[in-house]
Amino acid sequence: MKKLTPLMAICFFSFGYSQDFKPYEIKRLNALGLNTQIGKEISDTYVDDFSSILKHERKRKVNKTVGIILTSIGVLTTSVGIKILSGKPENDEARPFQDVFGGLFTGAGNMYGNFSSTI
Repeated sequence: MKKLTPLMAICFFSFGYSQDFKPYEIKRLNALGLNTQIGKEISDTYVDDFSSILKHERKRKVNKTVGIILTSIGVLTTSVGIKILSGKPENDEARPFQDVFGGLFTGAGNMYGNFSSTI
């Protein structure tokens, strides 16, 4: 028990949070061309502003990735729908099913494409 108590105290106090930026956040700020050398005369509002910039940058990258994924799904399903619609059916009884499924795929592809443009 004597050895466990100091170990628990070290673990408890080592995970504290500070007002400094993490190394990967400093790299992102430097990539944006912002000064990361913060002096003592700069208040905490600047640190909060930098943090909000980093949050918005992360959100922008996530939205861009989701938009690319939705666009590629939209192009793929629209292409499949057009291929189904343009194909020649085996018999005349299969034509209505071919039209329905081709229309569904084309419509779904267009919807994915429209969703990706709003992101």
